[in-house]
Parts: sequence; C-alpha cells; structure tokens
Amino acid sequence: PVYFHREPRYIDELISGLPPLNGKNAFVFCSCGMNSPGETFERVIDLLSQQGANVIGAVYFPAAMSYLPYRRRGFGNNENLPDEEVLASARRFGASMTSWQTAVSSQPVSLSDRMKAWVLANSTIRKLFLPGIYINPELCTGYGQCMTRCQFNGLARDDEENEVEIPYITDNCIQCLQCIDWCPRSAIEISSRIKELLSSFLYHLKIH
Repeated sequence: PVYFHREPRYIDELISGLPPLNGKNAFVFCSCGMNSPGETFERVIDLLSQQGANVIGAVYFPAAMSYLPYRRRGFGNNENLPDEEVLASARRFGASMTSWQTAVSSQPVSLSDRMKAWVLANSTIRKLFLPGIYINPELCTGYGQCMTRCQFNGLARDDEENEVEIPYITDNCIQCLQCIDWCPRSAIEISSRIKELLSSFLYHLKIH
C-alpha cells in the first residue's frame, strides 16, 4: 500500500532485512486510493537494487480509497476497486514478469510529488494539519483488534496481571485512521473535526 505518497516503513524494514539477492529478478507493485504512488517506486527499487536484486517491473493498481475523511466525502477511488478490470490487469502484469529479464528504472518523480512526500512524511507536520484518533475509554473494552491489525504498531497497551488496559497511541502511528473501521465497538474516533475539514482542503490543493 501507499500512504502519504510513500511506501510504509515496514516495507523498507522488510527489504533491508533480506539476505543478499545476488541478481535475482524482482518486481514491485502497489495499490493507490488516489492513483499517485509518489516516491514509492523510486525508493523501493533503490532498496531492492542495494540488496542485489534485478528489478524487472514496477506498476501500481487503483484501489479503493481507505482514508476515512476522503471516503466520507467521495474523494479518490470508489469502494468497488479493485474490480475485474484491475484484477485482469494485475494478472497480465504477473504473467509478463515470468519471462521478462531486462532491468527497469523508476519513472521520474516530479518536484511537487517530492515536496508532498517530504511534507507528509514529517510526523510533526502531519499531527499539525491532519486528524489523528481518539480512543473513547467508555466504549473501549480492550478487545485489541485495533492492535493486531495495525501494521505500524501504532497502538499498544500495558496489561496488568488481572486487568486489561485500553490501548494507547504510540509514536509509530501514521494517522492513516484505518483502526476506526476495525474497532467492533466504535470506540475509536477522529480526534479533530477541524483537522478533518482541513485535510479535505489539502485534498483540493492536491497536497494529499
């Protein structure tokens, strides 16, 4: 997935932890709710190349918009993606990679996309302009589905021996807001309606 015009940090950590690839072929694909991979291909291809891989393909596929403030307002791609057309495209790409051998380079990244990625990768700026989450202690039962599904370790808790604590937000949270959908008790909410509206303004400015 692509968040804020970049790949998630755990993808970088995964690739950096691979053993030397010694010229093995690899290809890169991602999904985008706004059809804008930004710096993703450039950064991931570079990481794979550093590990010795021969990167022979890179493609992105349209996916449903996952960012809640945009989804509520109908911004980005619709919820029916990936549809059969997108899946057929993915199958054709996968089939082509079984016989392709020539290394590829990423497409040039525009200065505006670089600036967007730099701005949104800064957690201080994100917290200033984009909404985070609030965990309602009256509704939360400590079930923990939000923690088990968060791939960024953005939620944690300190359970005592005989008592389950409600989760708290860690510094790893990237404010993707997906945990709001995961909570079966609706105990996780958007922290600021003002910032939610501000994020819509940033969408119209084509910043996020």
